[in-house]
Amino acid sequence: MKYKSQKVAYWFFALSMLLFGLQIVYGFIMGFAHAGMDGLHSFIPFNTARAVHTNLLVVWLLSGFMGAAYYIIPEEAQRELVSVKLAYVQLISLALVGVTAIVGYHFNYWEGRKFLEIPRPLDYLVVVNVLLFLGLILTTLFKGKRRTTTALVLSMGLLFAVLTIFTRYASF
Repeated sequence: MKYKSQKVAYWFFALSMLLFGLQIVYGFIMGFAHAGMDGLHSFIPFNTARAVHTNLLVVWLLSGFMGAAYYIIPEEAQRELVSVKLAYVQLISLALVGVTAIVGYHFNYWEGRKFLEIPRPLDYLVVVNVLLFLGLILTTLFKGKRRTTTALVLSMGLLFAVLTIFTRYASF
């Protein structure tokens, strides 16, 4: 790694792999339940397993996407991230939102919207998290030593991805 701030990407990838592994576990729980071996039904009902499984996908994809951006952006901008501490705060808040949602599903704390079971307060935290991510990335690119077409395309892609995420989580 050329820049020290790229180390933050490792933790985003580690979170992604942890959540991906957990998604696979919940997939097996649902698969065994579908095959008639539903020994965990009293602890993990099928609807809870499905909600956890589908929402883990969203969180680990977000985490991996953010980690990739945190790895690439310093190279493109030829400078360290504007604030590595804020990137770690963002990582921790994303992980806390995911853990709160998963634990909440097991205690029937959800809204029941299809593929949007996460409770509304957590929706807003995800939106704030993604906006913080966008701010860190765009500020790093703006303060960078060089402006490249790759950085421009990447920043526009991030902006539109954030808008997509915002519409997914902040739908009223």
